[in-house]
Amino acid sequence: MKANYPVYYIRGHDSVRVVAPDIPGCYSFARDLPSSRCLITDCLCECIALLERLKHPVPPPTPLEMLCLPHGAIAENVFVDTTQYRKEKKL
Repeated sequence: MKANYPVYYIRGHDSVRVVAPDIPGCYSFARDLPSSRCLITDCLCECIALLERLKHPVPPPTPLEMLCLPHGAIAENVFVDTTQYRKEKKL
């Protein structure tokens, strides 16, 4: 599956929290924005690949402009390719 999922970032005192609101439980923390982007991409791929393996429905991506963001958050779409992810991780 290939798709663009929205995520949002919130800066803390010494970390960045990143959340993929369309996929329950899909979030991560990192020290900086580049690291959080990498981690959320892997997290999204892993969560969606698990849903696919279990034959559970995969929630569709919400359009970025439809997100209701927490104060101070920034948002962007993250591209996921679960077919490629499974090949790379040998799942």
